[in-house]
Amino acid sequence: MKRGHRLDHGVTAWQTSASLLPLGRRDMLALGCALVAGRGVLASVNARSVRFGMTVVPTSCDPHFHNLTANNGPLSQIFEPIVLENEVGDLEPRLAQSWRLLTPTTWEFELRRDVRFHDGTPFTARDVVESYARVPTVPNSPGLLTIYLSAIDSVVAVDDHRLRIETRGPAPFLLRQLAQVLIIKAAAKTSGTGDFNSGAAAIGTGPYRFSRYAPGEVFECVANDGWWGGAVPWHRVSMRQISAGSARTTALLAGDVDIIEQIPFANLSMLTRDPEVRIFPSRPSTTYYLALDTVRDESPFARAANGGNPLRDVRVRRALSLAIDRRALAERVLDGKGIAAGQFAAPGLEGSDPSIGEPEFDPGRARALLVEAGVAEGFSLTLHGTQGWLPQDHAVLQAIVQFWRRIGIQAELETLPVSTYLARATRREFSAIFGGTNGSYAAHHLRQMIMTRNIERGEGTVNRFLYSNPRVDAAMREAFTTMEADARNRLLGEAARLALADYAMLPIVFVGSQWASRKSVATYRAHIGARTIATLAEPAG
Repeated sequence: MKRGHRLDHGVTAWQTSASLLPLGRRDMLALGCALVAGRGVLASVNARSVRFGMTVVPTSCDPHFHNLTANNGPLSQIFEPIVLENEVGDLEPRLAQSWRLLTPTTWEFELRRDVRFHDGTPFTARDVVESYARVPTVPNSPGLLTIYLSAIDSVVAVDDHRLRIETRGPAPFLLRQLAQVLIIKAAAKTSGTGDFNSGAAAIGTGPYRFSRYAPGEVFECVANDGWWGGAVPWHRVSMRQISAGSARTTALLAGDVDIIEQIPFANLSMLTRDPEVRIFPSRPSTTYYLALDTVRDESPFARAANGGNPLRDVRVRRALSLAIDRRALAERVLDGKGIAAGQFAAPGLEGSDPSIGEPEFDPGRARALLVEAGVAEGFSLTLHGTQGWLPQDHAVLQAIVQFWRRIGIQAELETLPVSTYLARATRREFSAIFGGTNGSYAAHHLRQMIMTRNIERGEGTVNRFLYSNPRVDAAMREAFTTMEADARNRLLGEAARLALADYAMLPIVFVGSQWASRKSVATYRAHIGARTIATLAEPAG
């Protein structure tokens, strides 16, 4: 449609301009199929297989069941979104080859016409409509993807290859959000998660087809020879769960796997010196943080001498923050692979605030604050977290507990398997918890961490202690409807500063991800979202 052409309903249409897109890339819509085919796809399919050593294989093959990095990366080999957020965080066309704004709240997507599902069924706009309709209905989900669709008021298939999305207001992050939702067949809308796990419903449009899945053990797929994007680099992909970092390293050196994710920092120097191994790092985009129970008068693992919850006092929470030497964590515990975190999103991510500096380390002031708060004798506090879920998580937690003990707190640490930990943390069975959020733009981190918890709106999804500040919510909601980037970023900065002043969530360090491979893998394009995806790896020779 030409620029300025008037539609039948009297609305002026225009091609989406760079100023309206979150990334401001002027050539994005012109890239189309050629751009996708030119990234991560080799000229011809060969018979080579690639074996990954994973911290965890997908918890399900249902792409709408659990919003988890361990699921979203591997499953994107079978299923695809309409817009792709690539390994460096840029947006690319995928199942949609172009898009435009018809009004400030109406988006129209032109879908690819040469796409078929693995069973030969043609891909149409109806598949997108039904996929988005299914997302909030998946039963027993530990983490729905509704956060990515909360801005949408309606989704309509104009015809087989045109999709129209009406948002509740201007939605500057819509493209980034749609990039996180994978498309299934319309006929699979009513399929249960078990049908996907068995492979019966795991039929996508992606470069690989479902082959085998054993929860907690292995996830396998094979090349989709009819993929619209061309030939893929590997004929067979095997992802094997090896939860212990040292065991993944051993498996790589023994030749049992070709590439591993989340290299233990203790093994990194040794692997870097090995001429048979290649290392592929990403820039920091994961935020390690602590969340504190600021709401309850009595908390199960935080107890002052009078039996109350000392974390209710902002002076105590600030003392906990001042006691942590974040620079030491980044440089020593993380072997120089981390960055001390003074805000919720890593430097360089869209919307992070460069004016927010590194937080203070002042144990003397921390002890003084405990005196002011009436807990000079200290109090008992157990920090709960994981071991082996995120790089060096246990070592970071051990160091934090030591920092707290130095200011007189009777601090203890308890680590649990990730599945147990997440379930119990969501039920608020703890008082201080450790977490990690990953994302390519600041607004995503902030929305998950500091907004009042509202699962239906996709707000505060990791805000497990129900922290709430109406001023934070107001700034965030305005930011999520502000199309102009500078104004939007000012609002995000305002929300971040308000939340930081409450000390309910303590950002600790920013961490990147690392992959290591044998020489059979020529390169791996490290994903900013810590996702492990076979098409990002290319075979040697």
